[in-house]
Amino acid sequence: MPGPFTTRSTTITSPFTRNTTNTSPFIQSSDLLYPYGSALDIINPKADDGGSPQIFPSRDIPLFGRNYSYLYVNNNGLLSFASSISQFTPQALPVSFGNPFLAIFWADVYNELAGDIYYRESTDPSLLSRATSDIRTYFHAMNFTAQWVFVATWHRVAYFGSSTNKVNTFQAVLSTDGNQTFLLYNYGDIQWPSMNLDGFSLDGPLALAGLNSGYDTGYYTLPGSLTISVANLSSTSNVNVTGRWAFKVDKLHPEDVNGNIGRGSVFTCTDPRSCSVTRQSRVNNNGLLSFASPISQFTPQALPVAFGNPFLAIFWADVNNALAGDIYYRESTDPSLLSRATSDIRTYFHAANFTAQWVFVATWHRVAYFGSSTNKVNTFQAVVSTDGNQTFLLYNYADIQWPSMNWTAFSRDGPLALAGLNSGYETGYYTLPGSIAISVANLSSTSNVNVTGRWAFKVDKLHPEDANGNIDNSTENENSTGTPLTTTPGPITTSSTTITSPFARNTTNTSLFIQSSGNKDSSASIQSSVEPRIASIAVNERFAIRALYF
Repeated sequence: MPGPFTTRSTTITSPFTRNTTNTSPFIQSSDLLYPYGSALDIINPKADDGGSPQIFPSRDIPLFGRNYSYLYVNNNGLLSFASSISQFTPQALPVSFGNPFLAIFWADVYNELAGDIYYRESTDPSLLSRATSDIRTYFHAMNFTAQWVFVATWHRVAYFGSSTNKVNTFQAVLSTDGNQTFLLYNYGDIQWPSMNLDGFSLDGPLALAGLNSGYDTGYYTLPGSLTISVANLSSTSNVNVTGRWAFKVDKLHPEDVNGNIGRGSVFTCTDPRSCSVTRQSRVNNNGLLSFASPISQFTPQALPVAFGNPFLAIFWADVNNALAGDIYYRESTDPSLLSRATSDIRTYFHAANFTAQWVFVATWHRVAYFGSSTNKVNTFQAVVSTDGNQTFLLYNYADIQWPSMNWTAFSRDGPLALAGLNSGYETGYYTLPGSIAISVANLSSTSNVNVTGRWAFKVDKLHPEDANGNIDNSTENENSTGTPLTTTPGPITTSSTTITSPFARNTTNTSLFIQSSGNKDSSASIQSSVEPRIASIAVNERFAIRALYF
């Protein structure tokens, strides 16, 4: 796969000589880094996006509430415990596809260019004593004596596409007594990513550091991840030792010295009722709400997309709000809005004992599509409401002008779109009629609750329901891929196309307004945040949804 900064076929002028492993046996250590080197360790193959073979340690490793009998040391800065990971672009946590991993510095590492990756398990008494002393120091009063240690070290490794001599050294130390397991991340020297002298471009890809149980819960992201400040890990700590981070990881929810850190709180939840399950959400410009990581893919994909990132696809297409339209969102406990949501849900789901306590409204208002040379725009909306146990969803399609047939040119105006619900697994999904066909535009004139343009669902369980019960497509859609999200070119045009557009340069309406209809909850610039005019960027992480089926 192509790297984020260059393709694998790019010719690179590198300051490094051709990298070969140091053939003279050596051992290196410091006050921070545990001993490592060719005299002690096994060395990973020099392979782009490669890693170790399956490693079978001499004892099981208690990790995230389970025992693991093997692991992999992945060149791109991770230890994984179910399968190897070759992905070189880090992904926001949680990644809930059943492969637990420890991301020491997940980035596009390239040990073919520079550096080596070492690993070993050990029961050496001096190493066990050092691990025991460190853990007892950080986790006061902890009754722990290390019986086994695993050390993995990335020594002076370069990044793919590097044209500088910047290298990183970092290390993971895993120790256990057979019941408790502790983890140290040691950041010795982090030279990339950094800002180039021009002040505008990066020298080196962004990285993520964290812990991931493989489920929707049980994860933690270290500060600075996926930003340039991730390089500061070598000068920060959670145990007052510069460059060191320490965790207890034998239970599902990881802990630091102050207790549980593993519920993934990436933001401050404003409503305690809604903070127990899904703690982060993103409004993606391309017509989706996602609950694990942002989605920039602009070509919709048949459901299910079983990649551990649940999402609501209100109208997944190549939206371009830089050309026309705005995207609004807000959470609310306004009594009038709660009353309206309660009334709607009770009307559609007749026997539902439901009183909305919290509502989230996201509205795509008169948005254009990328490459548009017409003035056609779409307006659609998602309304999520919950009482803390039950969660309901409304899709409101007010005005869908694209895609449509251009009979004059015998072509199509606008890209195809998909509307549906996706749990992130092979089951628990539903695709609305007309999706990925030109008839998707008919959503504004159809309904499953006899209200033109409105579709209603109950989504707190794995299998979504409409007013008549379970609608899960799991056994219906034989053409669904069940594959991870891809990042493919758009079906209509590329982002470098020069477009002659009927729209004036789009700027957000600065006059405060509230708009509403009989079919839509109000979308308002005086009540809502407005998405930035950068296609496919995810921003809002303020709210959480309890009891969502994802």
